Amino acid sequence: MSVPDTTTTGGFETITAAALEAWIANWLVRNADVPAADIKRDLEFFDYGLDSLHAVDLSGHLEELLGRPLSPSLAWEFPTISGLAAHLAAGGSGTQEDLDAS
Repeated sequence: MSVPDTTTTGGFETITAAALEAWIANWLVRNADVPAADIKRDLEFFDYGLDSLHAVDLSGHLEELLGRPLSPSLAWEFPTISGLAAHLAAGGSGTQEDLDAS
């Protein structure tokens, strides 16, 4: 998958929430067999039929894309495309360190 739009914040590249939403939607189409026409940014991942294996796989792919550790349970903690994208674009990870800092 191509690298989404980025901005530079504090010397680090950050992927925008809109670009992350597009990336996650594309991932759902390609990896969870969700028809593109059914993708809605505020529909919960559970409603697309995602199970725990899909959630961990999504987290792993996002971890590779963003280059930082992410919680494997992110899809359950931030259960919509828009919520997950906003959290990640703001620098969140869902890891214990991230949770301790909030």
